Amino acid sequence: PQKVNELYSALLSSGRYGLRNATIFALQLKIGRRTNDIAHMTLADVYDFKNDTVKSVITVDEHKTGKTARDLPLDNKIRQRLEEYIQTLEERTPSSLLFPSRKHNPDGSQRHLNTASLDKIYQTYTSQCFSEDDTQTHVSTYAARKTYGYNIYNECLKNHNGVLPGTDINALQYVQSVFNHNSSMTT
Repeated sequence: PQKVNELYSALLSSGRYGLRNATIFALQLKIGRRTNDIAHMTLADVYDFKNDTVKSVITVDEHKTGKTARDLPLDNKIRQRLEEYIQTLEERTPSSLLFPSRKHNPDGSQRHLNTASLDKIYQTYTSQCFSEDDTQTHVSTYAARKTYGYNIYNECLKNHNGVLPGTDINALQYVQSVFNHNSSMTT
């Protein structure tokens, strides 16, 4: 948790795009989606324009698999972070990208961040969080997804004897379902 907080702070202070970078990381930690799925999100995915507020439950399409993820709840903390970030966006229409790249397409339209760009950002700011003595010195964009799975798996083991409350679903099966994996071997 200390390193997660340090990386969030390092991303947040990463210049002009710090709030964007930190918000992506925080959102990944909260919903466990792949970076590419988050990069393709639009404002309409997280923002209720009718009520002028960040949604409390979102659905994210999985670009890698073509599946639609289940409803993903957002707690108040991540909703506040998203609200703060959204207020900084120049384009705020339902079809606007939530996390646009600083680069644009040849036709002038928004370009979404790609995983390689975000991975480079993470690598740059990871170095501020780890000393040369640390065995972990690189955090990839996938680390937030893995951390999310690890946290919910441990929560289930620690507080519910390895079984999801009110069901016979074990911790691994639960993480598998949250990640939308077809096999527990993948999880």
